[in-house]
Amino acid sequence: MDTSTENYKMYKDGKHWVYSMMIAAAFLGTTAVTTSTTANADEATASQTAPVAVTTPAAVASTKNVAQSTTPTNLADLQRKATDTQNAANTVDSEASAANQKEATSEKAKAADTNTDNTNAANDVTKVEASVKQAKNDVDNTKDAVDKAQDKVNDAKATLDKDEASRNEATKVLEQAQKGFGCC
Repeated sequence: MDTSTENYKMYKDGKHWVYSMMIAAAFLGTTAVTTSTTANADEATASQTAPVAVTTPAAVASTKNVAQSTTPTNLADLQRKATDTQNAANTVDSEASAANQKEATSEKAKAADTNTDNTNAANDVTKVEASVKQAKNDVDNTKDAVDKAQDKVNDAKATLDKDEASRNEATKVLEQAQKGFGCC
């Protein structure tokens, strides 16, 4: 009966949460303390110093298998364990890279959709602005027509007033003529 427990530690990597097994960290720590062989590295590369993000069950199983092995007692076992651990880390790294690439592609698609929406909205705004401009032109033309009609009404009223004044004068002249001739 296997009574081992699996402990995971959760880290924030940008917008995403990643998990790593505590047993793997413990294995690497005890291996470094218990071995007496000293290894000197030339230089650390970005892939060697990058944190390991376990994102798939296959990667978890691979890391678990490496971590649950017995502690190596000689240099050959240590090198084999280091290679196995590096292979597991490379697998996890490639899977994380693929996930990041998939997310980047998804974000580009969302950006393209947003850009299309913005273009459609800009086209709608342009159409509305054109409609408003046309409505303003129609209002201005209607005002001009009303002003011309008002001018005609004013001219007609002036003519009527003039005609009425002429009629009143003609009536006065007629009345005076009738009084002067003594009729009626």
